[in-house]
Amino acid sequence: MKRHESENPSTIRVMRVDPKRTCVIRLAGNLREPAAIQNLCDETDRAIRAGRPRVVVDAAEVKEADTKLVAALVIAVRRARLARVALELLLSPHLQQWVSLCGLDWVLRKWSGASDKKGQ
Repeated sequence: MKRHESENPSTIRVMRVDPKRTCVIRLAGNLREPAAIQNLCDETDRAIRAGRPRVVVDAAEVKEADTKLVAALVIAVRRARLARVALELLLSPHLQQWVSLCGLDWVLRKWSGASDKKGQ
């Protein structure tokens, strides 16, 4: 059975919950496409540079992911840490599996407020 990428398209929405304090970046669907990863990197960089003290990456609805998304999250967490921005990650079970497979659970938990969807 051939899989079509359009069956589960990516969605990245940015919400400014409290424009001076918190930015929420909500991810859903298929986050394996390079354009989706680049969009995520651009949005997290923009939110971190905006000077808000808190950024939330809500990836609880991500259905498909791979190492590119995990790498983008690690980079975002590191950039936020360097900018002294609190970055919180909410991970779907599928994405949590990728994080674990890459052996990066400890990195994301140490540097951010990472949690899986079930842990909320």
